[in-house]
Amino acid sequence: MFHNTSFKRFSKNLKIKIFKEKIVPFLHIFSF
Repeated sequence: MFHNTSFKRFSKNLKIKIFKEKIVPFLHIFSF
């Protein structure tokens, strides 16, 4: 069982990770 705060932190980190994996490649594509 997660504590609520640790779960929120985990989900936030997961969103940041997904954001980096999805968005950063786009930024590299458009930087050319």
